[in-house]
Amino acid sequence: MAASEALGPDDKELAKMTPAKRAAYKAKKQQEALAEKKRLAEKEALENPTVDENGEHIQTVAEAKEEARQLQAQLEEGERAVDEKIAMQQEELANAPPPEPVKQEEDDGHIETVEEVKARMAALQSNMDAGLNATEQRVSQMD
Repeated sequence: MAASEALGPDDKELAKMTPAKRAAYKAKKQQEALAEKKRLAEKEALENPTVDENGEHIQTVAEAKEEARQLQAQLEEGERAVDEKIAMQQEELANAPPPEPVKQEEDDGHIETVEEVKARMAALQSNMDAGLNATEQRVSQMD
């Protein structure tokens, strides 16, 4: 068998065939082409699956790029919204009247001694005790 016959008949040999043989040869070649196309599609499905062994969708590169584009658009929209909000707040602060200063007690320059602090704390404690006693008396009178 010659090498040319292994590849198939050339145009001269195809022209010498009877119409029935030519039709059978063409049908056979068409079936072989379809089988090869199917084999390549199955190979592609194995090498580049769209679902994993659990039946869950595997994202393609095109899908990942589209998702990334959408996420980037959302991020940029969020940044614009934050920038607008900051600008509005800065405008409100600029238009608002200045806050009134907090009045602080004037310092007379006297530094309290430990004894003075203890005496002041004792006076505060006695006021608290008196308030608690008055409350307890009212509660006992209610009973």
